[in-house]
Amino acid sequence: MPIITIKILDAPAARPAQALGLLVPKAISTAHQSFVNLEITGADQRQAVSETSSNQGAMLVTDLSDEPVLTYTFTQTGLADDPGDYAQFDNRYTRASPHLCDTIVELMDNDQGVTAQRIVSHTASLFDYGHPDEKFNDGHDDVPVIACGVAKGSCVDINTYLVSAFNAAGIPAVYFAGYFFPEERGGITNDMHCWVATWINGAWQEWDIAHHKKLGIGADDIQAGYNPKPGRRFAITYGRGLTYDLDTTQMVVSHLSEPKWVFADGATQTARIEARLTD
Repeated sequence: MPIITIKILDAPAARPAQALGLLVPKAISTAHQSFVNLEITGADQRQAVSETSSNQGAMLVTDLSDEPVLTYTFTQTGLADDPGDYAQFDNRYTRASPHLCDTIVELMDNDQGVTAQRIVSHTASLFDYGHPDEKFNDGHDDVPVIACGVAKGSCVDINTYLVSAFNAAGIPAVYFAGYFFPEERGGITNDMHCWVATWINGAWQEWDIAHHKKLGIGADDIQAGYNPKPGRRFAITYGRGLTYDLDTTQMVVSHLSEPKWVFADGATQTARIEARLTD
């Protein structure tokens, strides 16, 4: 069975001062994987919490040792699922602005498959892959259209635009956050990855524009595929704008796969990790 072992590299001696603890998401089961178990070592206190809209599970862990470890166990026998298994999120990370809605209307066809391909090509044409300090949607209450030039964006930025565009077109879409283990890195990664799946004609199609960008594939040549870049991926959570009610505060995170330090005022900070995949 695939096992993902995650070492927390900044706990607790180097962890942020005044942190309430570490929010650790449980994983989910999808059409490609079944989540079996999450084991946490090096943490004496654990409080079970759930995401308020989707009931996705997590743990707030405290009293950590110097070397806490998270161990996720999966099988790669996926479950039969459909859009009804995934809660819908309506917030600033998923809601298309009126201008973006108008743009997407111009791309729509009677065939949802054609519409989806046009939206993917449109989205890909608007981004150069990168990690900008300022996000294209910073300061907005909804997802704006990118009307002038090309924006620099990470997988998160690209998929924020993509999900909101699919929502505007009425195409069921799910944003997944988890880990991708590139073939060339031998089962090791140090950060999260995200992708989007659409439900069209009774089947899932996965889209990973960021990986196509890294491979030098043009916007008009991107096709649906689970692993366009060689490697293996595992979803940990789904959705944007996740909300967790803790004892002393309500915490909203834009998404969650890597564990996060949480603070009394609701702020968070992503933990430094090393993730290793074994079978």
